[in-house]
Amino acid sequence: MTSQGAQIARLLDPANITGIPSYDLFKPVVRIGRSMTNDYIIKQKTVSGKHATIERRENGYVLIDLNSTNKTKVNGKEIKPNVPYMLEDEDEIHFDRYRFIFSHDETVQQAAPVSDGSGTIDIGTKSKWTPETAPHRPAEPAEPMHSGTIDIGSRPPSGQTDRTEPSVPEEASKIGTYEVDTLLGRGGFGSVWKCTDSAGNPVAVKLLNPDALENERAVRKFFHEAIILSKMNHPNICRFIDFFPHGENYAIVMDFVTGTDLKEMLKEQEGTFPFDMACRIASQTLDAFHYAHQQQVMHRDIKPENIILDLNNQVRIMDFGIAKLSSSETQHTSAYMISPAYTAPERFDVNQTVDYPSDIYSLGLAFYELFAGTHPFKVSSPAEMIFAHLNTLPKAPCEIVDIPEAISDAILKALEKDAKDRFKSFDEFKTAMFGKSDKEVKEEEPQLGVIACSEEFYGIGATLLRMYADVLRKYQKQAKSFRLIQEGSRLELIIEPHQGRPMRISKDLTKLISEGK
Repeated sequence: MTSQGAQIARLLDPANITGIPSYDLFKPVVRIGRSMTNDYIIKQKTVSGKHATIERRENGYVLIDLNSTNKTKVNGKEIKPNVPYMLEDEDEIHFDRYRFIFSHDETVQQAAPVSDGSGTIDIGTKSKWTPETAPHRPAEPAEPMHSGTIDIGSRPPSGQTDRTEPSVPEEASKIGTYEVDTLLGRGGFGSVWKCTDSAGNPVAVKLLNPDALENERAVRKFFHEAIILSKMNHPNICRFIDFFPHGENYAIVMDFVTGTDLKEMLKEQEGTFPFDMACRIASQTLDAFHYAHQQQVMHRDIKPENIILDLNNQVRIMDFGIAKLSSSETQHTSAYMISPAYTAPERFDVNQTVDYPSDIYSLGLAFYELFAGTHPFKVSSPAEMIFAHLNTLPKAPCEIVDIPEAISDAILKALEKDAKDRFKSFDEFKTAMFGKSDKEVKEEEPQLGVIACSEEFYGIGATLLRMYADVLRKYQKQAKSFRLIQEGSRLELIIEPHQGRPMRISKDLTKLISEGK
């Protein structure tokens, strides 16, 4: 077999800011930013934790700014967030004010094109995954990629390899009808792959490892996860797509979610979250778990890592792999599957049952971190953490940060040691945090109908409608919807924003007339 030259790309650091003056872009997706989880790390405070990615496409390389705080520029011009920018050789890139050069004129040696016998020549632009060609450290996506996962264990630390190869798809190019792209994660029981469906959409596909197929418990757990996920149909829960046999194996297909988990966001956040953002995350999360409990599904592993904020700033709940389809269970069936920092006290007692309030306690801990910026129990070992869950009363969040007492009190109620003292549902939890539930509000709202201004209100009504039109135009970008309601002589405009509480503008028509306005 002969060999020939092929182009590769590099990112050059002339000022040696990173300590890596020349970085080969050997991955399909290279993550760039301040966080240690990136591939190319720029340790500068004004560079965002997840600042940008450079992705290899069939027609070249593209640069994508991940909505960074201090922006990304190419040749002096700021690029739009989340919009791919096609790079050319010697383009000058600035992440914040730090300068790098994109180089695409180096060559390496690679195998000559090989015909597959069908008249198509594989020129090597997209190599197939085989045990021999797959890198020891799998290519990682632009942001942490998540899907509701089975218990696949943790990814090997950087610089180490796992002696057990993941279950490579048959023919190394397809799982069922899904084209294999990259390996996202692997562990003792299975592997997760990024694939592409027939319409060109990315999906996450999970397979059991070959040795796990002999493990009756692992197979049963995998089927159980598919049943759990198939019951879920909520915008804030990672979507189930398909489940099918693959040779002697089985595959679960899920949405491929690009985003950042709450744990990573808490780690990178300097201080606490903006209050409105924390409220929006909490509200959507409560809605998702309320829906899951309505389907009689306990998550059993609620923690910040399983709460994802996607690129549209929408919450997506992940990892229903150890969820349970029942209202309660004995601790014997779940004691081995816990995250000590986010585990309810009753789960450490094998004589107690695990029920929905256990999930509420776990989410209360996540919300404590979300609003207060810290875990309520500052301990250094699992044993100390268990003792704290059983015996230590957490400090009120409002004593740490300036937040409403209602939110602080609701979080503390979710963290009651006795499960009977916690909220009975996530909907009740949400009402305590933010006021009346959507259902209660709808029940109290008057019936909507035609706004009819009689002769005495005609002039002032027309004037107010013009004023309301100006207000609606002003808030058009922030607003999701609006309603105009007339009750007797009172006219009320209600604007529903994408974030935060509704804005109400109420006018008493009789009073306005009497005041001569």
